[in-house]
Amino acid sequence: MLQILRLGSAILAVVFYGLWSYGVPGRFDAFAGFAGAVFVLTTVVEVRKPTLTPHDHRLFAEFKSLFADSSLIPVFHSHDFLLPFQKAGVDPLYTVDAIWGDAAHSFNDKALEGKRVAFVRAASELAQEIARGTIPKDAYVTVIPREMDPENLPDWVKQDAQAINAKVPAFIQAHEELLRIGAQRGADGGLS
Repeated sequence: MLQILRLGSAILAVVFYGLWSYGVPGRFDAFAGFAGAVFVLTTVVEVRKPTLTPHDHRLFAEFKSLFADSSLIPVFHSHDFLLPFQKAGVDPLYTVDAIWGDAAHSFNDKALEGKRVAFVRAASELAQEIARGTIPKDAYVTVIPREMDPENLPDWVKQDAQAINAKVPAFIQAHEELLRIGAQRGADGGLS
């Protein structure tokens, strides 16, 4: 309906302007201005209208609850994986890796969906690298095997930690981009 109104007002604006510019008697300039204003307003209304579905709002809230609301991103940002890391901190990564690639976790909004795909890829790569390079130790995961002296680490242990550390920036960037585009698209509020 909005597209028909916009197209009609654009046609009327051109017709009235043409009649006015060729000197046809009447107040066609006022009609051209009115039709042009309707065209502009309908264009602005369409650009600003919310495009997110209730599903997108709920999914974005679920996404935020994984890392942003739990303050895990600063922990990932400042942590060196040569040191032990709490298991509870990697659980959300494993959740993303296990279930966020399915259709139920897809956004209807194309911009959000593109950022979700990049986020899931980065989170999965980090989760897989952590799973590959660490072992559980009490409430932590660590790259250092139980029987190894932490003061005399071989190069392969340091390389495992470096491999994990190397995946963190892409994960943080993908997370921040999804948060940013979600905020721009209005996904932060309006849960239905």
